[in-house]
Amino acid sequence: MLTREFLLAQRRTGNPQPQARRTPRSELLQSWAPKLPPPWGLGPEDLATVGQELNEFTARFADTFCRIEPAELCQLYLQGLLSDTARQHVEAMALGLEGPQAVRNLQRFLTDYEWDEPWMRQPHWQLAAQSLADAPGVWSLDASEFPKKGAPSVGVAPQYCGALGKTANCQSGVFICSASPKGHTLLDARLYLPQGWFTDDYKDRREQGRVPQDIPFQTKPQIALGLFTELWQTQLFPGQWVACDTSFGNHEDCLAQWPKELYYLAAIACTRKVWLKAAPGHPALETEGGTVAQLVAEKDLLQWPSRKIAEGEKGPMVAGFARGGGS
Repeated sequence: MLTREFLLAQRRTGNPQPQARRTPRSELLQSWAPKLPPPWGLGPEDLATVGQELNEFTARFADTFCRIEPAELCQLYLQGLLSDTARQHVEAMALGLEGPQAVRNLQRFLTDYEWDEPWMRQPHWQLAAQSLADAPGVWSLDASEFPKKGAPSVGVAPQYCGALGKTANCQSGVFICSASPKGHTLLDARLYLPQGWFTDDYKDRREQGRVPQDIPFQTKPQIALGLFTELWQTQLFPGQWVACDTSFGNHEDCLAQWPKELYYLAAIACTRKVWLKAAPGHPALETEGGTVAQLVAEKDLLQWPSRKIAEGEKGPMVAGFARGGGS
């Protein structure tokens, strides 16, 4: 339904008057009615089929491995991730499911054994498309970081960490998802290697981490564009919208390379300069422009209705929204 004609028809002409009163958060909390999922549990009959269903699922990806042993270890690893092991790491999962003799083999499965990862992605995409593909689909791009205390992990460096809200020692990756009214799923991901990792100072760490020598440095927008292009060419997931944060929205050269038939909803920095097409009482914003932060600070310029955007663990997540004609 979010066609160009529909959205243009909803656009208000002129500059809307500010609302008289913004709904306080306390009132929103009182009116919040969480939509809890229905009760769900596993009975004896369900438990009897879980193992067989997991075997059938992992069998779809057996050709990812050259031998039967790593395929069996893959199944063991998945069982460990789904188990109630107190600590979800390789040693604890192997000890809890198979015993001491399985620890070394499961460690080697994650560090030494070869996987045909590009082949593995293909059946995953096909399974996801069968269940989730829908015309009003949306592509979602995001960069996410993982704090690390040590230095051996590939790509670790002092860089901005969204999980901590500051610059810290962490790994960073680019992730692409597909969402539709039927559901959402992660489709692909790629580790980001900071530019410093391509200098001579990191030569030993690249060798220890087995980083392929032919990998070039790529910015996060370049990585995202490469991931999206590969998925777009499969034509498995329809959709006309791409949503992304400031990691990508601040790069016009990257956005310009998306397919022309797509629309994008991209966040930009508050320091970004914009111009309003109509700003009664503020002519300078039409001619000279101003930063996003300046627009937010101007009184009687934009109306900011509050909306619940998600249901968090501690209550509703509330944000203020405004829309003005600009460029």
